[in-house]
Amino acid sequence: MSIRSAVEDDAFAIARIQILAWRQAYAGMMPQDFLDRMDSVRRVTSWRRALSAPAAMATDVVLGPTGDIIGFFVYGPSRDADAAAGTGELVAINLLPAHWRRGLGRSMMARLLAAAAEQGWQALTLWVLETNLQARQFYEAHGFEADGARQVDLKLTGAPLHLVRYRRLLSMPPHGAPG
Repeated sequence: MSIRSAVEDDAFAIARIQILAWRQAYAGMMPQDFLDRMDSVRRVTSWRRALSAPAAMATDVVLGPTGDIIGFFVYGPSRDADAAAGTGELVAINLLPAHWRRGLGRSMMARLLAAAAEQGWQALTLWVLETNLQARQFYEAHGFEADGARQVDLKLTGAPLHLVRYRRLLSMPPHGAPG
């Protein structure tokens, strides 16, 4: 597996992964009609636009053994109004369901944490569906903790989505040092 920065020509593969991963991961958590209506043409157009324009958010893609794109993640400076300077945000992390539970998520997270260190961020946050226990366990296994912030998204699916924010400190004082 290798990871590289996404380019505009990756839009179709990223859209396909997003649709397949969301349909699998969010079944029973998001309205099924929303998941069924996810349209690859609209997603490709949206991803092509995002990848062609300079943006604060970075998108990296994961290449499988044959060189095909099998996953992606998006990150950048935190978009939260209450974020302290030096806070980054994991916006999305998606992997084709056929590649789940093979350690690739761990590799993606390691690359994300390295990118966060390169940016000089002191903390990294993310928002996750409150009911997505599998994702929450994944983030907790990588040192993220719920920080008490919550929000309800009414726009994405037309139904209320309850989200919780997770945070991981990145620059911590050495063990035993005052902090």
